[in-house]
Amino acid sequence: MSQYPKTNFFFWEVHPFFRLLLPLVLGIIAYFTVGSAIYLTLFSGIGGIAGYFYFLYHTKSWYNGTQAYYALISLFAVGYFVAYGYDARTNPRWYGHYLKPYKGYCLVVPQQSPQRDKEHQSIPVEVIALLDSHSVTATQGTAIMAIDTGYALANFQKHDTLLCPNNMVAMADNGNPGEVSYAQIYQRNNWYHRLYIHSPITIWGHSTVPPSFIDLSRRYLWSTIDKYVPATQANSLIKAMLLGDVSGLDKDLRSTFTHTGIAHILALSGGNISLLFIGIAYIMLWIKHKKWEWIKYLVAVPVVWFYIVLTGTSPSATRAAAMFSLITVAVLFNKRLAPLNQLFAVAFIMLCFQPNWLFSIGFQFSFTAVLSLFLFYEHIYHRISTKNVVLSKVWQIMAASLASNVLLAPLIIYYFHTFPAIFLVANVVGIILLEVVMLLGVGVMVLASLPAVAGFLGWLLQQIVFFAITWLHALEGYQIAAWNALNWSPAFIVVLYIAIAAGAYYLIHGIRPAFLATFMAINVLVLVCFIEKASNVTQRRLIVYNTPIGNSIAYINGDSYALKSGYQGDSAIIATGNGHYGCYKPAKDSLEHIYCIAGQRILIYNYTELPLKPFPTDVLVLNNHCQLNVHQIKQIFSPQMVVMGNLFDPHQRQKWKDSIVQYGIALHDVTISGAYNIKEQ
Repeated sequence: MSQYPKTNFFFWEVHPFFRLLLPLVLGIIAYFTVGSAIYLTLFSGIGGIAGYFYFLYHTKSWYNGTQAYYALISLFAVGYFVAYGYDARTNPRWYGHYLKPYKGYCLVVPQQSPQRDKEHQSIPVEVIALLDSHSVTATQGTAIMAIDTGYALANFQKHDTLLCPNNMVAMADNGNPGEVSYAQIYQRNNWYHRLYIHSPITIWGHSTVPPSFIDLSRRYLWSTIDKYVPATQANSLIKAMLLGDVSGLDKDLRSTFTHTGIAHILALSGGNISLLFIGIAYIMLWIKHKKWEWIKYLVAVPVVWFYIVLTGTSPSATRAAAMFSLITVAVLFNKRLAPLNQLFAVAFIMLCFQPNWLFSIGFQFSFTAVLSLFLFYEHIYHRISTKNVVLSKVWQIMAASLASNVLLAPLIIYYFHTFPAIFLVANVVGIILLEVVMLLGVGVMVLASLPAVAGFLGWLLQQIVFFAITWLHALEGYQIAAWNALNWSPAFIVVLYIAIAAGAYYLIHGIRPAFLATFMAINVLVLVCFIEKASNVTQRRLIVYNTPIGNSIAYINGDSYALKSGYQGDSAIIATGNGHYGCYKPAKDSLEHIYCIAGQRILIYNYTELPLKPFPTDVLVLNNHCQLNVHQIKQIFSPQMVVMGNLFDPHQRQKWKDSIVQYGIALHDVTISGAYNIKEQ
């Protein structure tokens, strides 16, 4: 019997939502990067014409080509105007339009209650009015309120109305090399200002809105965990893995999970939803006939969405719940599951409602990991087969980890400048830990009315978490130091993705042009690495970092660095900055505090007293609480510039600024201008 000829379909023909998603994404990117209607017209015109001729070439039909043209332009415009509508700045009542040089006061409504056990915290607030001595202006929009428990949190709760001094400051980055632009992340969530609280808060009016069922449920779950799992690290880790609350995790624990490659289990995602559905299916075990299997899915959908709303509707959790809902629809109507197309459909729907999620790290990681899993898991898993049940389970976890990291690894390197060498082993521990935390955590909450049983489960959960953390700390010791200083540019990441895509296509389909593309991309990567390494070997630079507390100064020479300050700030910021220049080897520290870089004599001043003789310098870095005045510094050092770190409180800082400006000396304040970074040309 003769066989029908094989038909090769394009990727977007097999997964039609992909070609709907792509122009939508381009439209969102166009708004947030270009933002002008003139450029929009130009960009969409060029893109639309290119798309028109592309589809005309493939369809050989003027009619179909015109259809494709209008479809691309329409979806691009949808993406652009969805982003436009989301942007708070387009609202004429946005508070940012009414901010004035003189501060006045503002009325704000907190969107969550403060945590009494945290010294510093940031709370999103709705700005409902700006007040001055002449007028009251009703406004809309959200900001971030930065509060210190030392300034009397009062007893305000969520939805109270607060009267605060209008200390609004526009979101800005710290200016440290290699650091993620957190200001941009805040701004794309419509938080354009930070409201600093430097005086007690006045409660203008208490909320009359009764707590919702969601709020009451959340309070119950939080208090139950606090009661039966009192250990600090175990408590914070369980809240993160079970309830999506990562605010209690300390920096060391976050770093451990990042360096071991299992930070993904701290974000609610498909793993949590799968375990929740397994629990529901087990409760409904009496339904055994396949004909009635759909009932389990139908019951699970509202439970899953309640869980997602309860835990804060993060992008990764929303993606998992939406995909589960589409699977339920497919089961109900007895339709064939198309996982990739469903993934693109969920992304399309989510971005239509929340276009800013496109730039969310959680959104990017979640979709990239699942896309990679769908594309590569089967090819990796079937390479090795075993009949041993335990080994088979372990290999499933390792194969899934390998598959998801094929496309996720470049993103991890781009955002966190590290790649975990031991992620395969750590993921086995991480997945087992997630399953145990879900099982015992739900048990503690359900059986809270039986204190003895809940107490035992809580104790057991603490011991298991403590054991897992100990193991992860041990695994972290095997991380390769050089892999913690990977600072690759966006262009490098793009070429890396081309190499991965072409290499995977060649290995799966055996197409020779794909091998050639892989070879060329790898050669480009090697060449770029060689050029960067050659430039780093001869580098000399001095960096005064903008860290939250104290001075952090690093002298970089080649691929090694020496820390030159007794007041060390955030070690993660320093490691990221040094790694940005390919520098990860700590050098033996010396007492040297005078440097000549780029023809500039730089003095790191570590003393409280002046030297006996004049010592002219070009740049003076204040590295101590000097009891000296600017007049004395001018006479002895005659600096052209003074660099001020974070050693001074706001009052001292302003006093120094005023004095330095009077003497005509340039000032670099790292809290305003970002890190001071001077290099040998």
